[in-house]
This record gives sequence, C-alpha cells and structure tokens, in this order.
Amino acid sequence: MACSRKRAEVTSSETPDELVHRLFENHGATASVVHAAAETVRRLVSVLGYSNGFLSTRLHLLDSVERSSSQKHAVGFRLDCANGSPFMYVLIATQGGEKSCIPALKSLMMASQTVSLGVCDSGQAAEMQYLRRAFNPDRCEFTQKLEPWREQLHELIRHQSSPPGEHRGHLSSGSLRPLPDNLEAILFEAHSLIRDSDAFTPSEALEEICKFLALKAYDERIRKSGESYVCQTWAYGSKDELASAMRSLYFETIANSQNEQSDADDEKKESNVVPPQGLRLSGTAIAGLVALFQDFSLQLTSVDLKGRAFQRVIQPAARSGMGQFFTPAPVVDFMCRVVQPSSVDLVLDPFCGSGHFLDSCLRTVEARSTNHDNRDAIQAFACRHLYGIEKSATMVRIAQAAMVLAGDGHSHIICMDALLPFENYETLRPGSFDLVLTNPPFGAKIPRSALTMLGHFDLAVGRNSVPVEVLGLERSIQFLKPGGRIGIVLPDGVLANRTTAYVRKWLQLNVSVKAIVSLPVATFQPYGANVRTSILFARKLYPGETPQESSVRLVRIDNVGYDSSGRSSGENELTMAAETLAGVLQEGW
Repeated sequence: MACSRKRAEVTSSETPDELVHRLFENHGATASVVHAAAETVRRLVSVLGYSNGFLSTRLHLLDSVERSSSQKHAVGFRLDCANGSPFMYVLIATQGGEKSCIPALKSLMMASQTVSLGVCDSGQAAEMQYLRRAFNPDRCEFTQKLEPWREQLHELIRHQSSPPGEHRGHLSSGSLRPLPDNLEAILFEAHSLIRDSDAFTPSEALEEICKFLALKAYDERIRKSGESYVCQTWAYGSKDELASAMRSLYFETIANSQNEQSDADDEKKESNVVPPQGLRLSGTAIAGLVALFQDFSLQLTSVDLKGRAFQRVIQPAARSGMGQFFTPAPVVDFMCRVVQPSSVDLVLDPFCGSGHFLDSCLRTVEARSTNHDNRDAIQAFACRHLYGIEKSATMVRIAQAAMVLAGDGHSHIICMDALLPFENYETLRPGSFDLVLTNPPFGAKIPRSALTMLGHFDLAVGRNSVPVEVLGLERSIQFLKPGGRIGIVLPDGVLANRTTAYVRKWLQLNVSVKAIVSLPVATFQPYGANVRTSILFARKLYPGETPQESSVRLVRIDNVGYDSSGRSSGENELTMAAETLAGVLQEGW
C-alpha cells in the first residue's frame, strides 16, 4: 500500500511494444513471452482507453516479493493507480509453467489489499483469462472480459466524463458544493445501491457506507488548493482501478486517523480497539457510491443536516436483524437541550450505539456558538471531549462514521462492554466525566453467575440477579465527577416498583435528583419496544456532601411529535419542556 499521492507526469510516447521491450530487455524473457505481454498492453490501451504515455508511468515489473509469490514459472507486471497502489496483476506463463499460472495469479491477488483484477496468459487457452477479486466473500472469480470504462460510466453518472487518464475538468479543491437538503434520500439511495449490487444485509450495507464516507471526508480534508480530488469517477480508466484506489484511500484514512490520535493525545489510543477492516464492496458498488457523492462536499455541508440525516438512515438500517433499540431523535435532542453541554464539558455515553447523543451534543455546542472566536473551542470539544463505549464492533464503526460526519475526525468510540471492571480501560477512569447522557439496555436480568465477570456494583451486592438497566445506571454515575450531571432513560419500574426500592435508596445517597420526565408509551413503539420510560436528570454528590431533601421537577409528556406507528402527530411537548427545565436546572444543578 503506497502512501505517495503525487500523480506522475505523462511524458512518454512509447508504443506498447516499445514499453514492454524496455521493461523486459534485462529480464531474460523469451520472445514469445514479450510478444504476449505486448499484446496484453495493447488490449489495455484499446479497451480501457489508456494512452501509451499514461501507461508508461503506471506499468511496472513485479518486485522481488511479488515475483516470489508468482513462483518461477511466469513473468509478470502490474498496473498501478495514481497513488502507487497496484490494481491489476498480469502474468505470462513461461515454458513449463502453464499449469501453475492461474494459481500463482490467485495467490498474488489474495495477498494484496488493493488489487481488483488479474490477467493471465497461460498458453493453454485460446483467449487470455481474467480474474476479478471479490472481497465479500474474499475470493477470486473468473470474468469473461475487460469492460470498457465509458460503458460503465454511462450507467453511473449523468455527466460526460473526461477521457480516462487525462485530468482535464477534474473537480478540484474548492469546486465541490454542499450536499442538498434531501441528503437523507441520497443516503438511502446509497444504502439501496449496496444492498442490491452486493446482496448485503441492511446493517452490513450501512457499515460499508460508513467506511466510504470516512474516506470521502479524508479526501476532502487533505486536498490542497487546486488539487484534484481522488474520490471521483473520471479520474480512472476502469472500474477496477477506481475500486482499488478507494480501497487504498480507505487504508490511508485509517492510518492517518490513528497517527493523528497518537500525536494529539495518548487517551485517544483506546478508540482503536476495533481492528481496521477494508472495504468489502464490489467494484460496481464502489463506483456507484463515488458517482453519487463526487460532486458534493461533506465539509461544506452543515453539521446539523449531516447529523440528522445520517441518524435517520442509521436507525432502521442498523436495527434490522440486530436486536438494537435506538433512542428517538426528539428524545435525544430534548435531553441535550435540558443539560446544555458546554465546550469545556467532558461527555460520555457508555452505551452509545450509533453515537446519537454525542452527535447531538456537538450540534448543540456548535449552535450556541455566536462568533468565530469560539471555533477553536468547538474543535477541541469535538476532538477531545466526546467519548462513547459500545459493545458491538459494527455499531462502533457506524458511530465513528456519524462522528466523522459531525466534524469529529477522531471518534473516541471504545469497543467494549461498559459493565466490565474499570481495569479493562487503558485511560477511562471512574469519576472523570462532567456529563453522561445515555439510554442503557433494559429488559434483561443478569444472573449471579454472570455478575462475577463484571465490575463492582453496590446495587448487585447480595443479589441473585440484577436488571441490566440498574447496573447501567450505577456505572453511568460511577463515571461522573463529583458535581457531574447525568441524563438517563430508564424504564418506569426502576423509579416506581416496590422491588426496585433499593435502587431509589442508593440514588438518594449518591445523587441529587433534579427532574424526572415521564414519556408516553408511544415513544419507543415505532422502534420495537413497548415499555413506559422516564428520563432522570441528576447531579452527582460531592464527597462528604450530605443528601438533602430537595424539590424534584416532575414533568409528564403526552406527545413526543409522533404516534405509536411513527407518523407525525403535529405536536411535540418536548420543545416547551426543554426550555422550561433548562432554565430551572441552570440555576441550580
């Protein structure tokens, strides 16, 4: 995987025959092998539209490692993308190597992170044989022929592309435009494209969209003024070259993000516990995504539009088949407006799912910024103050993509069970966060046998089983600094049932409850949960602070803006309640 991004200048006027003879003249190849190689290059020029000069900067003999992988029974070369990563291997069998040519080519392709296409002239077939790399599942498949790029482009984009290998008319830094208001529809189109072309499940398709958006954002961020973007269809001579370039760009995106995190703050290393996984999409799907987004800038699009659109796409897609329950956007935004996060708060969602609370906190802080002097503080908040913990590796990647779109390129989403002992965290410690906003899982009971594998919880001592939401509540408060604030969604039983009186007694000793907001049963029904819930707002007591009787604001919400089927109800009592509670709580947390 090369890291050079400089495009080579096209100066050569060599014919395919001259190019091949120059490359092979000191390689000891026979005349028949050189002839076969020249014929292959001529086909590349004819079918894919490459110019002779363009190929002279991209065509290279296999290096020593690659040659050892192809054994000693073939002569080969590779064709590189503009950034130096290979996208095509070509092997020509030497005498005695006819039978091993295809296996050697497969071995070469499977060892590469980026190569999409292989060409083999084994001398045993009337025509050359072509292999295309599939990444889901990971294997090599025979394909009939090379596909002219212009025919593929016709199916992908409405614009007339520049000739392959030429850079006239490429979109460059400053030439993109913000994403339109119908961004949600574009994201759904991308999701459908992946499902239809690659037969991915909804959650798998969503994860691939997240990877693509990350590389797209990175491409925009590193582009210098006037420099062409990499993420565009007309920069390539074939679908396979485009796909390989995007795969390479994604690995570069991951490496850059990890380096930035290590350089900026040691605490960020803990967000890299999810092993990087390359793009699993087919070349067809990758090309479709590039065509869909290539005219638009993620950077120029408002954080609010990106955040809301992405979360609306996330919830039905990620929930499908995953047993996940998500906090509805009106509830998330309501809780953020009540607690009023500031740019100096260290914020955590220990059960973060798709990162919706973190995204809403960032949008809330940015919306409250009134001048450019606050931009540095907002950027620091985005990069250093937002943390999440999530058990599902898939959801971690989705949450990271959501935060990249929101403007936080660092995305401190830790893949771990938030209920494990604190020793499992490298840097996160109890009593370290100013604000916790969360909706822990609820409905299941954790038996004594499983409790022994979790951290210490006062509320579990001496009990045969404990509801998971009770442990989620205690863990959330454990993470808070003394004086820290919490907003947490809980089933009503925790706050009302006789069997959970011990939880309420523990709360009285550890927090000052400020408000309880009762939500209608319709709140979670469109998302698959049929349970009454309330939101608890509280402040963690200081060491030595004596628990005191205090007035608790009790609010009942009858309308959250939609009914049990998810249809808009035309009213939303959360807005007025948020304004009232925010004003009261700011005076006396």
